[in-house]
Amino acid sequence: MAQWYGDTIGFWDGDALVTWTANIQGWNQHSSWEWSDRLESIEILTPVRDGTGTFIGLDWEAVLYDPEALVTPVRILWHRNYQQSWGTADRLGWVECTRPLYPIDGYATQVAPGQVIEYKVPDMLDRPWAKIWEEHFEKDMDRPKKELDLGFK
Repeated sequence: MAQWYGDTIGFWDGDALVTWTANIQGWNQHSSWEWSDRLESIEILTPVRDGTGTFIGLDWEAVLYDPEALVTPVRILWHRNYQQSWGTADRLGWVECTRPLYPIDGYATQVAPGQVIEYKVPDMLDRPWAKIWEEHFEKDMDRPKKELDLGFK
């Protein structure tokens, strides 16, 4: 069964951490591209050191594979500078996404703190954006009787 964040295994290759993640719940996030349950990623986190060997940051490389949503794998490179020691840096914690936008009549609408609205909780595992679109913008539309052949296999 797919998990929200998938299942990850990792290993150390010298001082680089290499991870493989699969079994991710297919979805769409914050206007990003839609992915399927077949999404997999390989990530490599490597420490960056200056000429004296002092740690100065991390290089992060991710390669995303999804045979249903991507024509070719996507490679992402990112460099993170080290600015504080572990003892003085603020703790990084997980923050659940609580944006002030809610689907009202099918449109993402800002809602101020304290404002009371009627809210239908979406099924987050079943493409909620598609359900909202169908409910509000495809009311009088009928699906094709026959499967449309777009040439994809």
